[in-house]
Amino acid sequence: MCREGRLFTEGYGEMKLKAVSGIMLTLLLVGMLTLAFNIQPNEAEPTTIIVPDDYEKIQWAIGNASDGDTIFVETGTYYENLVVNKTVSLIGEDEYNTIIDGNFTGTVINIEADNIDITGFTIRNSEPDYPDSGIRAYFSNCHNISNNIVTNNGYGIWLQESSNNTMSENNITKNDGPGIGLFSSSGNAISENSITKNTGGIGLWRSSNNTISGNNIIKNGVDINGIGIGLGDSSNNTISGNSIIANNGYGIRFGGSSSNRISGNSIIDSYYAIYIDFSSNDNVLASNLVNKNTYAVLLDSSYNNTFYHNNFIDNTLVYIRMDGYRNFWAHGYPSGGNYWSDHNPPDWYSGPYQNETGRDKIGDVPYIIDGNNTDRYPLIYPYGHVPSPDINKDGIVDIFDALTISVTFGSEPGHPRWYPVADVHQDGIIDIFDAITLAGHFQKKI
Repeated sequence: MCREGRLFTEGYGEMKLKAVSGIMLTLLLVGMLTLAFNIQPNEAEPTTIIVPDDYEKIQWAIGNASDGDTIFVETGTYYENLVVNKTVSLIGEDEYNTIIDGNFTGTVINIEADNIDITGFTIRNSEPDYPDSGIRAYFSNCHNISNNIVTNNGYGIWLQESSNNTMSENNITKNDGPGIGLFSSSGNAISENSITKNTGGIGLWRSSNNTISGNNIIKNGVDINGIGIGLGDSSNNTISGNSIIANNGYGIRFGGSSSNRISGNSIIDSYYAIYIDFSSNDNVLASNLVNKNTYAVLLDSSYNNTFYHNNFIDNTLVYIRMDGYRNFWAHGYPSGGNYWSDHNPPDWYSGPYQNETGRDKIGDVPYIIDGNNTDRYPLIYPYGHVPSPDINKDGIVDIFDALTISVTFGSEPGHPRWYPVADVHQDGIIDIFDAITLAGHFQKKI
C-alpha cells in the first residue's frame, strides 16, 4: 500500500464534540492507568544515514537502515549492484556526480520493497541484456523515481507486476532496450522525462490504466523497428502532451489494445507516425500534431477507433490495410474532424450535411481515405491554431510575414494559393484587413 497523509475532519457539531470529548477523556484515563503498569519504549524515529561517512557502501547503509530511513549519498562513484529490500529513500547529492555503476554486471538497482524513493543519481552500466536494467522493480509498488540520469544499461527502467509508481524528470539515454518498460503493471505515471537515443522509448506490455504525459521522446531506435511509444495488449492508458520526434520506425505503435486515449502529442519525423494493428473499439486519438512523417496513420485490421481534431500536416499518406474496416474520423457536427494539409476544400456552406448557406470553418468536401473511412467534416484551419500576424512563428512580425500576405492575398478556402495561417482574422479570406493587422504590428516581437 502506498504511503498516505493523515486525514483531518472538522465540523461535527456541538453535541458530537461533547460526546467525543467524553469518550476521549475516558480513554485517556484508561491509558494512563495502563501506562503506569506497562511502560513501552518509543518506536525509533526515522534517521538519515550518510554514505560514505556512516557506511562506505550504499548496500551496507541499506542493510543497517530501518523502514522509513533516508540514505543520503555524497558525490562519488560507487561500483555496486544494489538490492533495496526496505522502505527507504535513496537521495544522491548531485545527479551528475553521484554515480552508481553496475560495472556491466546484473541490474544496478533492484527494488524488492514498497514505497522506495530514488532521486539524484547517475545510474549506469548494468549488464546490457534483458532483464538487466538501470532500475528494476519486481512485484513492488508506490515508488518515486525522479531526477536521475539512467544511461548505458540494458533497459533503462523496468517495472514488472508493479503499480502506482511515479517516474518523472529523469534523463534516460543510450540504453540498449527501451528507456522505460512496463509489464503487467498498472496505475503508473510517467511524466516529464527526457528519453533519447535508446533502442526504444517507452514500452507497455499487458499494462493498463497508466498515464504517459509531457515526455520528450527523441531519436530512439536504431532501425525501422524503433518505437517512440509502444503498447501491446494494453488498454485504458492515457498518452498526452508528449513530444515524439525523429524516432526511427514508429512514433506511436499499438497492437491488440483498446480504450486508450492519445491526445495532444506532437509526432514528427518518423516513418510511421501512428501504427495501429489488431486494435479496435474505443481507442481515441485527438488533438495530435502529426507532421512530416512518411505515414501519418497506418491501420491494419483495426476498426471502431476514433480520430478527431488532429493536425495532419505535410505527411506522405494515410493508409488502411485490408479495406472493409471502419474507423471514425470526426467528432460530429459542429465539433468537426481533422485538419489535412493536403486537402483544400471550399467553405461556402454549413450544417450537418454542409448544404446550408454560410461558412462554418469546416470543408464542404469530405476527406476520403478509402471506401469505408471518410472524414466528413475536415477542418479549414489547423485545430488549436491561434491567429497571429507573426505568420511564420519566428517571434517577430517582419517582411517575411508581409510577403506571405502578399502572395496569398485574395485567396479563400479551395483557392490554390489559400494558406490558412495567413488568414489572421479567420474570416475565410486573406484580404486588406489581414494586411492592416500585420502593418499595425510590424517590427514588433510576439
